[in-house]
Amino acid sequence: MNRLQVLERLKLGRVVEAEVRAGPQGRRAFIEVHPLIDETVSELRVSESSIEPLLSRSTPNTNVVTGYRLRLCILNSGWEETPDDWDHFIHMQDWSNFNSLAELEMALSERFSIGLEELQIPGKTESPL
Repeated sequence: MNRLQVLERLKLGRVVEAEVRAGPQGRRAFIEVHPLIDETVSELRVSESSIEPLLSRSTPNTNVVTGYRLRLCILNSGWEETPDDWDHFIHMQDWSNFNSLAELEMALSERFSIGLEELQIPGKTESPL
């Protein structure tokens, strides 16, 4: 995805993810970025006909993202053989919150050496998260 596509997903309250180089040898690491939504003026609705939640705003085209939550999950080897039980292979998990897109981008660059354009739609990576 390019930078603009990632930004649009985040503005719509949708998750993006990536595999990153953060784990020790023999372990794979994945991150998820969840936009945090101002629930006083918007809500994420899940419908049976949609794969992803839909963002509903009280004022159309208003920016309702108040920050971002980054989840890092490092998995021990072997989880690929039992992808439905991947949570039994967790080596480490960490959550971080960021108040702005600039803070998120800095963390992605400093911690994982990636930019926004390396984030993907869930399902495009091998992430089990």
